[in-house]
Amino acid sequence: MYWGFNADENGQIVFDGLSPHISGSHFIASNDRFGDANATGRSYQRHLSAKMVFPFTYEVRANPFTHVSDGLLKRCLASNTCPKIMHTDSGNEPYLKPVSLITTDGPGNGVTPTDIALPANVRVYTIGNSQHGPQASITTTPSGTCQQPGNPNQWAPHVRALGIALDDWVTAGIAPPTSRYARVDDGTLAHSLPQSELGFPVIPGVTYTGWYNPVAELGMSVLPNMPIPGEEYTILVPKTDSDGNSISGIRTPDVQVPIATYTGWALRRAPFAANEDCALTGQYIPFPVTKAQRVATGDPRLSVEERYGSIGNYNFRYAVAVKQMIGDRTLLAEDGAAMVDAAVARVRPLLPVQPTNQAACEALATVQIASSQFSLPTNGAVVTSATFVQATDAGNANSEYCKVMGSIKPVDTAAPDIKFQVNLPSNWNQKALQFGGGGYDGNIPDTLHYTILGLRTGPTPLALGYITYAGDSGHTAADTNDASFAVNDEALNNFAYMHVKKTRDAMAALAQQRYGIAPRRVYWTGGSTGGREGLTAAMRFPESYDGIMSNYPTANFMGLRLWGAVLAHAVYDNNSAGWITPTMVNKISSDTLAACDTLDGIADGLVSNMATCRAISPVYRAAITCQNGETGYPPNCLTQAQLGTIGVYHEGYQLAYALANNISSYTGYNALEGITMELGSQAAYTNPVIDNINAHHVARADQFVKYFVTRDPNFNLLNFDAIHPGVWQDRIVSLSNTIDATNPDLSTFRAKGGKILLMQGLDDPSVSPYANERLYLSILATMGQAAANSFIRFYMVPGLAHGNGKYLINWDNLNILDNWVQNGVAPPATPISVDGNSGNRGRTRPVCAYPTWPKYIGPGSQDDAANYVCVSS
Repeated sequence: MYWGFNADENGQIVFDGLSPHISGSHFIASNDRFGDANATGRSYQRHLSAKMVFPFTYEVRANPFTHVSDGLLKRCLASNTCPKIMHTDSGNEPYLKPVSLITTDGPGNGVTPTDIALPANVRVYTIGNSQHGPQASITTTPSGTCQQPGNPNQWAPHVRALGIALDDWVTAGIAPPTSRYARVDDGTLAHSLPQSELGFPVIPGVTYTGWYNPVAELGMSVLPNMPIPGEEYTILVPKTDSDGNSISGIRTPDVQVPIATYTGWALRRAPFAANEDCALTGQYIPFPVTKAQRVATGDPRLSVEERYGSIGNYNFRYAVAVKQMIGDRTLLAEDGAAMVDAAVARVRPLLPVQPTNQAACEALATVQIASSQFSLPTNGAVVTSATFVQATDAGNANSEYCKVMGSIKPVDTAAPDIKFQVNLPSNWNQKALQFGGGGYDGNIPDTLHYTILGLRTGPTPLALGYITYAGDSGHTAADTNDASFAVNDEALNNFAYMHVKKTRDAMAALAQQRYGIAPRRVYWTGGSTGGREGLTAAMRFPESYDGIMSNYPTANFMGLRLWGAVLAHAVYDNNSAGWITPTMVNKISSDTLAACDTLDGIADGLVSNMATCRAISPVYRAAITCQNGETGYPPNCLTQAQLGTIGVYHEGYQLAYALANNISSYTGYNALEGITMELGSQAAYTNPVIDNINAHHVARADQFVKYFVTRDPNFNLLNFDAIHPGVWQDRIVSLSNTIDATNPDLSTFRAKGGKILLMQGLDDPSVSPYANERLYLSILATMGQAAANSFIRFYMVPGLAHGNGKYLINWDNLNILDNWVQNGVAPPATPISVDGNSGNRGRTRPVCAYPTWPKYIGPGSQDDAANYVCVSS
């Protein structure tokens, strides 16, 4: 091909595909004076032969020393006779026949090279940590002149699979797997010394010299052909992980799930030219079998026992690696099955059938979850720690469990990881419970506590045997008000919906490795953003969830954020004329609570008969309206500007366009029925908006418009018109379709047996109770009352605000949900709840399903649920 001989007498292409294997950048010096066609480039013999000479690359480029342009494809490009090329090398060639010269510019004299582009008809693969030969006769016992046993890591199965891919490429135009080799730009290609920079560990009894075969321009006019001073190419080699195995190229199953360090290079032992390059067989340097052996020898590599715990765990992880490689066409199915069997047979004598709980936990510390185990795009995941927590450990109320921390890697390297925590109980009940976040997320929720609004007595879910887990939604933030992550598309999509499923997939992979099976049931608990995420799970991933506890969800996320933008104009236009002082806000709250408290039959500090209360709100509004044209902030009445703020808070707004699922409005709050509006402590508007100093919802909207919509951190929210957004309208609608959880058709979730407990507080100042009421009614309208009753219950709770309130409901939601899913037992007609507020211990109420509310009928204590009935009027 290089000499242009891939054409017949008629100029037609002869070979359609070319598969050079274990050639590196090696030439056969068959036409040089005194050339040595048999030179293999070993360090101690024939190192002055002209065996590696420019050009090394398939791309046509200039020699950095002679400045002559050449390339392996130069002549066939001119005659249009270039074949499709699949270049494969073992882990030996980067050292023996410097592979880096094929894919870098090799500038020379120690200057760090840069990667060069591969032509479209070329793929390059390095099958890392394998030796030069086909491994047919290699044993893993020391023999011969080398310091270590020979390397048994096989490249042949992968070359076979790539051969099929080459045929498919040539005959059917099916693109082969992407090239896999070490690169400069991603940090996987480095100088061989110092050893610490390369990453190769200091292993007791193992020598590392950093030797590689040097390549220089040779003076051909002298014998022997001497290197020309100052014209030596820069050679780099693949970096390794802390085990000494390469992190790049095609990583065989033995490297992905290792029991040893496998090197492509080998060194001679004394007295046979010690520390010179030894043959082509590579090295096999086994891990210590036990932790005790590792500690005794000072070996930095984890033992086989610590990595895998049991033969079952090793088997699973090896099979996962094989499955992934079959999926990406770097391994054939028939080879893969045989490799699993052979690997398990090799390792079975080293591991017990069942590990101790502690050993099984600690074995998870080195787990890597392949991208193929995720249903959405990722670059896989890594476990960063696995900590065994004993039942007797101080502060542990969750029995014995394994705390696993990890990170899911994004496709876009500029996006943040999704950090997660998975708690794996030793007494697993084969169920899992996922916790949702809050606000704009940015941290991992508490997974060691009770469900959101669940009973605070008895064992926690983890202590009951549930796997409990959660993620940070795909970014880290100092607080849940920070939306700056959304300037990155993948981070935005992770927050919107993707992190829900990605975190679940990571949990399932860890459960499979720890217990050998995936969970039979997966439930969700969350409030606010976590409530929206729970509905998202049911709407987008119905096959993956069995039950959802969604509390005060920000389901209409876009509508809520736009409501904050509308509120901003009502409050802060005209020098903050619509702002209402904290004193007046509290007066409105206390006055309206007093007016409506007894409408449910008892003065208990709660407004339960909300419909009647809202019906009388115009009377109060009129009574508190200023009559003399007052402006500013009068102490006992509301100006017209302030009434505008009340209007937005109480009635909401109407858009001039539709969001997802044809929603074009956002309903208001019970601002004249006893809730305390969140309008901030000062009138002056700040940019950026400061939460609690300015109105809470305005602060959330400010972050949203800056980072989700305009992606301009200097944008002024008061320049944004949510009703008529102009150039931003398409962006807003698109975001609504991405983030909102308002799809009323949950038939797929219902059909697979999924159940939902949807709860909303009437005193919520953060999420409009009527937005979630409308969501529920849209489900009824879409699916019908009977179908809805079979899988969803909706509760509107008096006194409940947003994770707090005058009545902080705690009820047995997890047990009720599990019994409904597992046994088909519908929720009780009137479950009993307790008030979680410390000042109201012992107060109970019935939990009334929509549209009913608890009415006091007496004659006993107002704090006893037995004295209430659920009524609708």
